[in-house]
Amino acid sequence: MSLDTQFLTMLHMIGAGLFLGASFDTYFRLRGPTQRSLVYMIQDVLFWLLNGMVVFLWLKGVNHGEVRLYIFVAIALGYAMYRGLFQTYYLRVLNATISAVLTVYRWTVKLLTLLVVRPLQFIFKVVVGVVVFTGGLIIGSGQFVFRLIRWGVLCLFGLGQKIWGLWTKHQPDDTLTDTADKKEKRRGLKKGFLSRMANKWLRRK
Repeated sequence: MSLDTQFLTMLHMIGAGLFLGASFDTYFRLRGPTQRSLVYMIQDVLFWLLNGMVVFLWLKGVNHGEVRLYIFVAIALGYAMYRGLFQTYYLRVLNATISAVLTVYRWTVKLLTLLVVRPLQFIFKVVVGVVVFTGGLIIGSGQFVFRLIRWGVLCLFGLGQKIWGLWTKHQPDDTLTDTADKKEKRRGLKKGFLSRMANKWLRRK
C-alpha cells in the first residue's frame, strides 16, 4: 500500500469517525432514553452491525478492505473531533430538522383530518343514519301492516261466526223432520202389518 493510499485511507477513516459520532447521536436522539428491554438490545446490536458494515464497505472502497492499526486510530480521531468540534452544532441542526419534520407531520395530519377524515366521518354518519331511519321505517310499516291485516282477519272471522250462528238459528231442522217422517213410516208399516195379520186371522174364523 502506497503512502498516498494510506494517507487517503486515514482521511476517509477520520470521516468515518465523524459519521459514527453523528449516527450515534441521531440514533439515540430518535430512540429516546435507554431502557432495559430486549427490543432496545436488539435495536442496539442491529445499529452497530449496520454501522460496522457501512465503515467496512467504505474502507473497501478506499484500500480494498485492508485493515491496519492506524485505521482504528483514525476512526477514534474522527469520533473525538466530532465530539469536540461538531457535536453541538450537529445536535442543533438535528433538533431543528426533527422539529421541522414533526411540525410538517402535525400540519399534514391536521390537514388530512380536516379535508379527508372529517368529511368521510360525516358521510359515514349520514349514511348510517339514513340506513337506520329507513330500516326502522320499513320495520315499523311492516308491523303496522301486519297488525292491520291480523285485525281485519279477526274481524272477518268474528263476523262470519255471527252470520253462521244467525243462519243456523233461523234454518228449519231437516234432521228432526226426517227422523219424525221415518218414525211415522215405521209406525204405518207396523200398523199395516198388524192389520193384515188381523184380517187374515178373522177370515180363517
